[in-house]
Amino acid sequence: MSPLAPPSPGASPFARLMKAWRRPRKVLGIISIYALYLTKRLWVRDHIVVSPTPLISSYGLWKLAKVAGLDVLDTEQSERRRRPPLARIRHVDATWDPDAPAGLLNGRCRDISKSHVDDVHQTVFGYCTKLDPTVFQGRAVMKPELNSQEGGAFVDCPIAPAEVRTDHIYQKLVDNAVDANTVKEYRVLVVGNEIVDVIVQFRGAPQRLKGRGSGGGQGWTAEPAHAVFTADEHASILRFCELIGLEFGELDVLPDMVENRIYILDANKTPSFMSQERSFTLERFRQLRRRADAFYRILRQRQSMPDSAAHQPSASSRGRGAPAVPARRGQ
Repeated sequence: MSPLAPPSPGASPFARLMKAWRRPRKVLGIISIYALYLTKRLWVRDHIVVSPTPLISSYGLWKLAKVAGLDVLDTEQSERRRRPPLARIRHVDATWDPDAPAGLLNGRCRDISKSHVDDVHQTVFGYCTKLDPTVFQGRAVMKPELNSQEGGAFVDCPIAPAEVRTDHIYQKLVDNAVDANTVKEYRVLVVGNEIVDVIVQFRGAPQRLKGRGSGGGQGWTAEPAHAVFTADEHASILRFCELIGLEFGELDVLPDMVENRIYILDANKTPSFMSQERSFTLERFRQLRRRADAFYRILRQRQSMPDSAAHQPSASSRGRGAPAVPARRGQ
């Protein structure tokens, strides 16, 4: 939990203070974000409505809003403002959200389970990762259907029907290794109908099935989408987001270095960003400010558009400026 997040029940003020001071870089980072927010509020008067789950500082959306100078309000607070909200965002940190109302950002994003992500991927790309573990021969991956859950494991197939876990998905092992010890993965930020940036992350192979906070990082860069994906891949990613209803969030994408194609494995509608002590670096702050500027720009553009136009990919998102030939996966 962030040092500025709502305290857990039973924690004394002294205990919370000591916990915060054990993470000085993170505390300084949160203070810096608040300083940027207060500075921007001298001229920014916009706000967004986020419901039903309140934001805390570990969420990427909280940081984007603060650095952009946006107030984050609930519906009742927004109704007392003269200005209409810049956007209304559905924020539910759950895999399934069947009651999500249409008309909100992510209001159509009701299912981000691994199987549904894979089904939509099949519809858009014409291939997927899902396999039958009782028939497939070779090494596969087993993951929980729930989003943001640990528990991924390698499985040697075939396995007996009685061993199949119905709350998990069985997938092919995507070969994203760049050498014997290192794998490459992409973290794609989507706002509205644009890809804002792509984090190209290199990790140690032993951590390939673990969360990003598990360690093993071997460097990263933030790149524009056209520097990572081909024009067709770019368009297909946005089509995937349209079908699954993701209008704010991040995608976990793996490049298969042998097949020379990409696989979207996860859709994250409530992503975290800079949630750990070691992630509060100057380079990350620069990226956060670029992201916040793009976030504010895209929301203002959407506010001025008719509803139908707001859901159409922009010229930049359709791949203008993308390379005419496929990017090499080894780059």
